[in-house]
Amino acid sequence: MFDTQKQDKDEISSLFVGSFNMNGNNISKIDADKWLNRSTSYKIKIDDDKKTRTLKNHTKAIESDLVILSLQECPTAPSQDYFSSTDRYQPIVQRMTSTISSTKQTKDQVPSVIKSVLSRKHTLVADLAMGETPCQTSKWYGYIRLLVFAKRNVLHHIHPSPSSPKRCSTTSLEGNEMHSSNKRHCGTYHNASRNIIPILVPAGRKANDKPEYHPFYKQNQSPDKGAVCLYIPKLEWLICSMHLCGTNQYNVPEDHFDAIRVKEINTIAETCVTTLRNAEVIDENTNYSTILCGDLNFRVEVYSEPKEKHRGGRDFQAVSNVLNLCQMSNDKSDTIQLNSLFHDHDRLIKLLRYVRDNQGNQDSLEVSPFSSLSAFGKNLMNANDTIQLFAPSSDTFIQQHHVIFPSFTFPKAPGDTRKEASNISSSMPHRKYADKRTPSWTDRILVNDLFLQLGWKIDSSYANHDILSSDHVPVSASFHFSHNIV
Repeated sequence: MFDTQKQDKDEISSLFVGSFNMNGNNISKIDADKWLNRSTSYKIKIDDDKKTRTLKNHTKAIESDLVILSLQECPTAPSQDYFSSTDRYQPIVQRMTSTISSTKQTKDQVPSVIKSVLSRKHTLVADLAMGETPCQTSKWYGYIRLLVFAKRNVLHHIHPSPSSPKRCSTTSLEGNEMHSSNKRHCGTYHNASRNIIPILVPAGRKANDKPEYHPFYKQNQSPDKGAVCLYIPKLEWLICSMHLCGTNQYNVPEDHFDAIRVKEINTIAETCVTTLRNAEVIDENTNYSTILCGDLNFRVEVYSEPKEKHRGGRDFQAVSNVLNLCQMSNDKSDTIQLNSLFHDHDRLIKLLRYVRDNQGNQDSLEVSPFSSLSAFGKNLMNANDTIQLFAPSSDTFIQQHHVIFPSFTFPKAPGDTRKEASNISSSMPHRKYADKRTPSWTDRILVNDLFLQLGWKIDSSYANHDILSSDHVPVSASFHFSHNIV
């Protein structure tokens, strides 16, 4: 993919990946800039006399060659005629909405706000969205959306040739079938190896819950959960913006919801592989890099008994007690306790470990909600968590200065009040966690081994608690490409 010689100005050498569950609210330019262009630094020991040196280690989105943004519960989606650029690199635009949705849509300002805090060199490569607009017959969850920006000098690495056939710009979901008028090129890829391939995978559960209210959806195929994905053949990258099933019942252990999320992962993985094989861009022997980002919704669980899972109950208290100690203290033991909470009780970490331990074992005897992962699901989730990549040890000096707090759940913005206490550093959350759900690292960014083996190194991973517009906070990770591959 990359020349092993010295990098030139037209090579892709930096990457910014971000994810934000917007809770149905638009994002302001101020918040977009905080999220995408935050300056970060960390301290390291330089000798045994406790002297330290501060190093900057975060590449801002405005400086990055590629910017990949996953949005969930986004209030808007691209309209069919949104793009009128005369640039020879036309963006890939695809939208899937349900036919029960309202035809009215708020003006889509999300791409323009994000573009306003990037550089003039950045251009939109892709804008994919799937979901619903508000309607009376359905609980609204907004859109799952994927935006990709690239600097113009690297567009030839990722964009199809201008001679490639024009793709349909929108699709419509009706019983999970597209209207025939929108099928022009969808699913048909001439010279596919030159094209960016969009893949939209509805995997919601409305048909399971109250089918009498949702007659338009096939079982487990409503568009409010699932993934919007993009395959870039020239890079051999599969990028997935995901929003999986939430924990929306009290007195129910996480095993129940983990099993639902696993089914959704299987659907996403199998749909991606089938689509790419049908497009003849991969076969059973193809290895490709994966970047998974979004609200994966895996939770922290210390106590799994149903009686401990009520609102503000023992499970919530066990987590919030650790967070409160770490927020108000600079003591290293509290920092280690928070990291232990993450490594020992985060359900996504457990899933990733399960996949690593059972990758080649199709007949695992382990009783686990993860045991229903298909071979395709295991392959997709055979990934590395960026939080762990950036801070692999809970007992180092750097960890004391780089605690990543849970990104969910907080009171909604109108009730939020910013803490200005002098003993709370800027890296600490500015608001308390709500007792509605146990605080968790629901919002994540994952990359697979091949991505790292090719030479990509992580610079930073963080959650931005300065943004108060949602019950989530946005997360991000920055990477640079190194030719010094170990």
